[in-house]
Amino acid sequence: MMLEEDALRIRQLINNARKIGQLDDVRPILEIEIQTAAKNCMGQMDPIGVRDYCHKLNELLDGYFKRDELDNLLSESWTEAEGAVRRVPKWKPAAHLAALEKEVKSWGDSYSFELGISLLDSAWGGLMPGELAVLVGAQGAMKTSLALHGMVTFLQRNPLGSVLLFSLDMTPAEMSARFLLRDLGVSLNELYGMMRSNHMQYREAKGRFDAWEGGRLKILGNSYRNRWTIDGVEKQAAMRLPSLLVIDFLTCLKRPGQSDLEAVEEIMPRLQGITQKLGIKTLLLSQMSRLAKTDQAKGAVGGHSKGGGIVEELAHAEIELLKDAPESEGEQPKIIATVTKTRRGVNGSSFALDYKGRSMEFTGSAQRVQRDKDRKPMFSIVNALRG
Repeated sequence: MMLEEDALRIRQLINNARKIGQLDDVRPILEIEIQTAAKNCMGQMDPIGVRDYCHKLNELLDGYFKRDELDNLLSESWTEAEGAVRRVPKWKPAAHLAALEKEVKSWGDSYSFELGISLLDSAWGGLMPGELAVLVGAQGAMKTSLALHGMVTFLQRNPLGSVLLFSLDMTPAEMSARFLLRDLGVSLNELYGMMRSNHMQYREAKGRFDAWEGGRLKILGNSYRNRWTIDGVEKQAAMRLPSLLVIDFLTCLKRPGQSDLEAVEEIMPRLQGITQKLGIKTLLLSQMSRLAKTDQAKGAVGGHSKGGGIVEELAHAEIELLKDAPESEGEQPKIIATVTKTRRGVNGSSFALDYKGRSMEFTGSAQRVQRDKDRKPMFSIVNALRG
C-alpha cells in the first residue's frame, strides 16, 4: 500500500508543478522524492529491500530512471544516511590520495626497510610502514643471519630508527652475541674465548656495538615458564613503538596446546593488524615443515611457511632461503634467496648471497642465479588448423 501511495504522491507533485508553470524537467523532483522514499525505508528494510522497493516505485513512475541511474541515487542516499549517524570515510579516490599523501609526509627518514643486499632489495622492493614480510627457510638456511644484516643496515642508515626484536629461538644473550660476530669476523666459539679472556678486540667491538646501537635495539626472549604469545607482542609493540618489529621465529608464539596451524591462523591477522595500526614494518622468520623441505628440494618455491598458506597470503613480501650444495668440493654451500611474493618487485627472482661462513655474516654482494633444470610447461598451444 505504501508503494502505491508514494507513487501517487510523486505524480501529484509533478502535475501540480506543471499546472503553475514551474516545471521544465521532472528529473529533479523524481531524484529528490525517490531518495526521500529510500531514506524512509532504511529503518524498516535491509539494503536489498530498500533497493527492491525503489525499483518498483520507479516502475510505477513509468520507469523514468535506468537501472544504473537509480542504483547511483540509492548509493548516494546510503552514504548520506551513514554520515548522519556516524563518521564514515570519504569515498572518492582523490580523498584517499589526500589521506595517503598526509600519511607519507608524516613518515620519518626511517620509513623504508631493506635487507642491505642491493640486488635482492631491488627484486623484493623492501618494506614500507604498515607492511609485513616473511623470511622462510629450513633450519640452517641463515634466516637469522639475513635478518641481522637487514637490522644492522636499517639502524646504521637511519639514526632515528628503532628495532624491537623478539628472539624466541635463541636467548637474547645469544642473539646479542651474533651482532658481535659480524664485527669481529670470528666464530661463536672464538667469541666465547675472547669473552673469557677479556680480549681487547672483544671490548672494542662491544663498545662499537653500544655506540651505534645507542638504545635503539631492544631484544626480548623467552625464559623458563615465561613464553611470549601474540598478546605480549601486541602490547610490547604498542608500548615500544619501534620502526621495525622482528620476530624470530613465528610459530614460537603459539600457546600451549596449539598446533602450528591453529597458532598461525590466530597470529597472522593480529600481526597484520598491529603492523597497520601502528604504521610500523614487521619482519617475520618462519621455519619449514618436513613436507615443505621435501617440496623445496624438488624445485617448488613459495607457500612453505610452517603453519599454512595464510602466512604468504597476508604478507606483502616473502623470501625463501635454500642452503644449496657448493659448486665444487671444498667450497662452502650456496645460500639461495628466491623472491616468492612481492607487490612491488619481481616474483621468482633468485640470488646467490655471498657470506662469510665463519662469522655467519652476509657481505651485501649477490649474484643472479637460475635453476639448472627449468620446469617444463604443463600446457602447450594448440594449432587450430590441426584441431
